[in-house]
Amino acid sequence: MKTLIVCYSLSGKTKQLCLTMKRCLDGKLTALSEAKNRSLFGAYLIGSLESRTRKAALTKPLEVDISEYNQIILAGPVWAGFPAPALNGFIRQYDLEDKRLYGFLTYSGSCGKAKEAMEEEMASTKAKVKNVLTMRSDQETMRAVKGGRLSFAFDDEGMLCLMKAVPEEQDD
Repeated sequence: MKTLIVCYSLSGKTKQLCLTMKRCLDGKLTALSEAKNRSLFGAYLIGSLESRTRKAALTKPLEVDISEYNQIILAGPVWAGFPAPALNGFIRQYDLEDKRLYGFLTYSGSCGKAKEAMEEEMASTKAKVKNVLTMRSDQETMRAVKGGRLSFAFDDEGMLCLMKAVPEEQDD
């Protein structure tokens, strides 16, 4: 399966995690950007309100052709307890029919209803929706992922998951 990771990251935390995900899953990473750039202040003020009302932001065209991939992971932050508007924009703008679709949401405060909202949004497509993985993006978790103590994988049922790295056995 060819895996494409579509990442929206305003602060850079989600992007850092997606870089590790790319290595773990042997996938291709591409950036998702809104057509109109937001400042951090605009994201917190207006973006949070738009997230809570489940609005979709118009996004710039991706730099890759998604038709070449049969598995897509859509990654981005949680704003005010809901997925950032760019994630809804991607889901509504692209033809995802027959693709395996995963969600990956990062949050620092509370995940709120983001997982459920993203699952509903993804279910409105003709994609084969697998699961939505949520992850707290605090310093400890970020260090564990960067340090290789946690890694991304697909489990036996094909679900995206975060796993503790198994230490390699050392020869005596």
